[in-house]
Amino acid sequence: MDPSHLPLIELDPKDGYNVYHFYIRNKDMTKYIFVDLDETLIHTFNSWEDMEGDKVQQFVLSDGDEYTTCLRPGAMEFLAKLREIGPVFMLTAATNEYANTMNKSFNLGFESEDIYAREQVNRNEISLPPADMVFLIDNLDKRDNYTKLQFLRFVSKTKVTNYIQCQTFSGGSFFPLDEEQIENKIGRAHV
Repeated sequence: MDPSHLPLIELDPKDGYNVYHFYIRNKDMTKYIFVDLDETLIHTFNSWEDMEGDKVQQFVLSDGDEYTTCLRPGAMEFLAKLREIGPVFMLTAATNEYANTMNKSFNLGFESEDIYAREQVNRNEISLPPADMVFLIDNLDKRDNYTKLQFLRFVSKTKVTNYIQCQTFSGGSFFPLDEEQIENKIGRAHV
């Protein structure tokens, strides 16, 4: 089945009850949940942007690159809720160093081996056994995430990834992930 024909899941805060029902219906299926980093859980500001947000932090990586970054409101609650449902991994186009730095600095709770960054994706390096259901939660349009979707085919028994698009987080208090949106994202993911 071609994953491009699967429905795109939109945020609808009125469907918060769906997570529980989804979990009960599918609790015996193995599942993996992959979450993007930039513009999904955090935002790294460009020099021309207003740097606002509850948890703005500055970083310098080993190559000298400097970053000013903030955590999306509700991101920690979002990850906690996802972890109640199944194993959660980070999948990002960023480098290992950047992803691990953000993970540690914002206490996102990923173990180092749970982070799949650019280096692993480019080498198709993933050591998880195939699962019945695989989810990818990302801010990008599905068409713009071909590389990640192809990478996740290695861990999906059906070779299909359930794609959940969230609104792009660009800093500040806009587009927080509140409890209803979190539950709706997972609850409406079944196809």
